[in-house]
Amino acid sequence: MSEIPTKVDVIWHDGPRMQNLYSLLADAGFNVSIPGKGRSVWMSLGYILSDVKAYAIALHDCDIVNYSRELPARLLYPVVSPALDFEFAKGYYARVTNKLYGRVTRLFYTPLIRALMKILGYKQF
Repeated sequence: MSEIPTKVDVIWHDGPRMQNLYSLLADAGFNVSIPGKGRSVWMSLGYILSDVKAYAIALHDCDIVNYSRELPARLLYPVVSPALDFEFAKGYYARVTNKLYGRVTRLFYTPLIRALMKILGYKQF
């Protein structure tokens, strides 16, 4: 992270300070008992949004095999460029295979097909 020419904060979600915060939140009635990417993202966003100087937020998995500096630059450019008027950018890379899988399949395609089958009955198409 030392090569990034800006202030960098690392949030150690398994560290003692965050574990203490999770305990405080649990005691206040918040369910923060399920560790993982989702909880880490929400906790990080809370921290970032507390900084009034924060202009852009990038969430990025860095475990991509062919990760390069170009990936975050391409993700952030539409949001931070003064010439463009974007407030949100979503990264995408194709996973070309002979089967359907992933978030779009799980959250959109499969429920859509099930709903159509329930309403219209089974159709060969």
